[in-house]
Amino acid sequence: MNYRLMDVCDQLMLCKRAIIETIYDQRKNISPIEQTRHRRGINFLVNIVSALITIILSRRKNFR
Repeated sequence: MNYRLMDVCDQLMLCKRAIIETIYDQRKNISPIEQTRHRRGINFLVNIVSALITIILSRRKNFR
């Protein structure tokens, strides 16, 4: 395996990826939403709307 130095741009992208992965992990732990395959565009939109509704309702529930 050849080792070589990474570009500065690649290092910055790796740092951003780590932040994004932690955000996705927190989202999955807070609201267990399953990821499905969307065969139609309407199914995709329904899944997005339902995910947003569950997130909003869970936040309201936590503040009460």
